[in-house]
Amino acid sequence: MLTSLRVLNLESNGLKESIPKFLGNLVNLRRLNLKSNRLTEAIPLELEKPANLMLLDIGGNELIGELPRKLVKSLQQSQYYRDRGRRMRQTLDVECNAWLDEYDEYDEEVPGPLE
Repeated sequence: MLTSLRVLNLESNGLKESIPKFLGNLVNLRRLNLKSNRLTEAIPLELEKPANLMLLDIGGNELIGELPRKLVKSLQQSQYYRDRGRRMRQTLDVECNAWLDEYDEYDEEVPGPLE
């Protein structure tokens, strides 16, 4: 009945065991937050149905198995995923370069072998 719903935030809601399969019927869903619940089963294939899903947060659970392939593909095509991935790569590059610079400085300060 909520087919027009675009955002659903169920973070820290005490959900247990499995992700409700009926969420797949929310075909216009764009953002789904299931973070910090007590979900422990596999992600249902029904979550592949919302073709416009661009954000799925399932952190803080103990889900098993892998994300369904169509769901992964849908999420990877979203602008959010592309932007977030780009920012993560930039952040990693900056952190990695800073660490390498720090390491080089440390390496220069280390005395040679004892004679």
